[in-house]
Amino acid sequence: MPYCETGADVRLTFTDESWVRLSLGHQNNAERFCALLALPSANNNS
Repeated sequence: MPYCETGADVRLTFTDESWVRLSLGHQNNAERFCALLALPSANNNS
């Protein structure tokens, strides 16, 4: 659920069920940030 009408907020939920809300100022920034989180980790050992 968005926190603002522009869709510029991102809510990150961690494994311990804590969460943080990031206000990124513009919807494009939020989309780019989420895309960055979806990238595979460079330290992935699999």
